[in-house]
Amino acid sequence: MIDNLPDGWEVKKLGDIGNISAGGTPSRSKPEYWNNGSIPWVKIADMKEKHVKNTSEFITEEGLNKSSAKIFKKGTILISIFASLGTVGILDIDASTNQAIAGINVNSKKVIPEYLYYYLKSLKNYFMGAGRGVAQNNINLSILKDTEIFVPPLETQQKIVEILEKIEYGINLREKAILETENLVKAVFLDMFGDPVSNPMGWDVKKIGTFVNDIISGWSVGGDERPKKADELAVLKISSVTSGKFKSSEHKVVNSEITKKLVHPLKGDLLFSRANTRELVAAVCIVDNDYMDLFLPDKLWKIILNKNIVSSYYFRQVLQDPTYRANLTKKATGTSGSMLNISKSKLIENEFPIPPIGLQNKFAKIIEKLEEIKEKQENSKKEMEDLFNLSLQKAFKGELAC
Repeated sequence: MIDNLPDGWEVKKLGDIGNISAGGTPSRSKPEYWNNGSIPWVKIADMKEKHVKNTSEFITEEGLNKSSAKIFKKGTILISIFASLGTVGILDIDASTNQAIAGINVNSKKVIPEYLYYYLKSLKNYFMGAGRGVAQNNINLSILKDTEIFVPPLETQQKIVEILEKIEYGINLREKAILETENLVKAVFLDMFGDPVSNPMGWDVKKIGTFVNDIISGWSVGGDERPKKADELAVLKISSVTSGKFKSSEHKVVNSEITKKLVHPLKGDLLFSRANTRELVAAVCIVDNDYMDLFLPDKLWKIILNKNIVSSYYFRQVLQDPTYRANLTKKATGTSGSMLNISKSKLIENEFPIPPIGLQNKFAKIIEKLEEIKEKQENSKKEMEDLFNLSLQKAFKGELAC
């Protein structure tokens, strides 16, 4: 709490500045509550952006009337109170929600809705702490209503909102630039090689095993999930590969006295995730540096290619093609919905289009330049996000110059 509030600022409980209530879920066993429904029904998964404009599910009038679900008006602030605590959004439509989401109908004479939206975002860690240890990781409406916030004059609230919106706009621009660069990579690939599944350019097709010199497995060991110190050793998690970009921060710290021979990720290495869920198995990435203080687990492979036949960049791009990857993951074994596994034998038997290596190398040079651009864009975005988070904390302590 602030020791000395700026002039005109007040401390208010959320329950004093608006009406707060949770949503509900009509019975799934009653088709008439769901079929041909026209009332938007918000889940946490629908709250991906600041403004909630669409929902994946709808309920009927009967479902609304015969459950604890209710209609929240456009402009209502939504906040998740179960599971993913502290996710916040603003309704752009009239909608109902499930019971994991509370709606705050703000008294706009006291608080600007956008001000409260940003304030609640700054309290995410507080809500997570309040819900920790509780069954299903939740907070009840009483905790939400009793949460205290600082309320400056409306004019100051508006200035804070404008500053934060400008920074957010800068972040969004950078996100769009990154997406455009990613799309350009895909466009260049398709222009040079065509679709890797239908192979319209008629490239030679060979089994992966014909150009893979070796597939090296790692070794798994338990460890602590925390950032490693400079003198510590860590084993990679499969999440270090799943995004398609190598993430060295995804690791578990282990005993540095291990004597077993380890497989370290080195610059240019091609890493492949042989085990994961259906959506994430067969992820592939290229390592950006030498990491002698990290090593591969058994669920990650280092694939050694015959570079005279297939380049790493081309191989990665083919495996990142959604259709090619879907065909490959169909060969994974395991119970549906659980961890699936692709065996080495299944991988090397998969067919693969092979254009001339000179064309592949030309593609690699283009991609290296585009990835340099993308890295700068990502660094710029990170700087803007850091500025936003700093401004978010300062804004509600009266420290942001308005």
